[in-house]
Amino acid sequence: MDTPRFLVAKYFPDLFRKEPRNIGVVLWSPEITLARFVGERPDTPGKVDEQEIPSFAASHEAYKQWVRYWQREIAKPVIRPATGGPLVGRTSAGYLEALRQTGPGNFLLCDGGTFGDPIPISEIRAVVDLLFAEYVGSARSAPLAATTDLAGLPGTVSDLPNPPIDSQNAARPYLSLHLPNAETSKYLYW
Repeated sequence: MDTPRFLVAKYFPDLFRKEPRNIGVVLWSPEITLARFVGERPDTPGKVDEQEIPSFAASHEAYKQWVRYWQREIAKPVIRPATGGPLVGRTSAGYLEALRQTGPGNFLLCDGGTFGDPIPISEIRAVVDLLFAEYVGSARSAPLAATTDLAGLPGTVSDLPNPPIDSQNAARPYLSLHLPNAETSKYLYW
């Protein structure tokens, strides 16, 4: 399967209560993998501003280490799953599963969903920002890449056979997401 997929990075402040907080997203496509995390400096992936670390993170150092680790792994052309096994290339559909195997604990990568259509490489950063706003949405986060031209995406809501929203939003661009364990698709708009 070569359709783009994404993961949601979660932090569990208390493993006993199992109440995670979303702290980032990772978007994979056969061409590129990008991620965005709360507190991360937009111009330097893996660098976390100490003042922007979420207050619910018990250890600021552990938080920074995990963000650096995930960004470092994403930057590699191949990774070895933390649980062992052969190397997995970044262009392989099994890449996200290998990345998810970073081990149990307070920081996890969980399946977010699959896109219904390919995403042009020029639009990937904007889609990461859109996913981040939808799944993490922090008031302390940097704004979306509002200047990015999203004209290369599949279409507008009015192009759908059964538009999922009212006609007032029919001209808005959208992306269709297929979520795990869901009978319907979710649509992201901007």
